[in-house]
Amino acid sequence: MDLEAQQEPVAVGHYLIEAELFPATHEIKAKAQIRFQARENVGTVEFELNNNLFPTNITGEDGQPLSSQRIGDGLRIEVSLRK
Repeated sequence: MDLEAQQEPVAVGHYLIEAELFPATHEIKAKAQIRFQARENVGTVEFELNNNLFPTNITGEDGQPLSSQRIGDGLRIEVSLRK
C-alpha cells in the first residue's frame, strides 16, 4: 500500500496557542484551540502531548466538556467526540 496515498482520518486545519510562562516556578499555562475536520466517521481523536503537560479542561466548539484520557505511553491524549 502506498503510504503517501493514505490519509489520516482527521485533518488539522488550524490551531492557536496562547501561552503564559512562569520562569520562577518552571510552569506554563496555555490555552490551545484546535480546529480539525474528520475525513471519516470517528468517535475519538488522538493528540500527541508532552508528558509534562497536563490538560485540565477540554471542550468542544460549543464550550461543553469532552471526555479525555491519556493512553499508552502517556504521550497521547484520546478525546471522545461523542456525547
